[in-house]
Amino acid sequence: MRAGSDFFLAFSPEREDPGNPKFSCRTIPKVVGGITPASRELAAQFYAAVVKDVVPVSSTRVAEACKNSGNTYRAVNIALVNELKVVFDAMGIDVWR
Repeated sequence: MRAGSDFFLAFSPEREDPGNPKFSCRTIPKVVGGITPASRELAAQFYAAVVKDVVPVSSTRVAEACKNSGNTYRAVNIALVNELKVVFDAMGIDVWR
């Protein structure tokens, strides 16, 4: 069997926005990449039935890179705020002000 002709293979990473009541599984854009354009299109059509926005990308690797970029962005922001809290506490500043 050959991928792209006998079967279609795509990847769509799980994405979430924890603690944000404005977003749900239906409203978070779904990134979809396929090993062929036909694979990507079939997967995009599948997800379009259950999510509001589907974002087709050029490959499964690009889809994974989107997920990794999002995770890195979130981790860096959390780490930065945690470090700023330590500095602000030493300066007598309430981080929430």
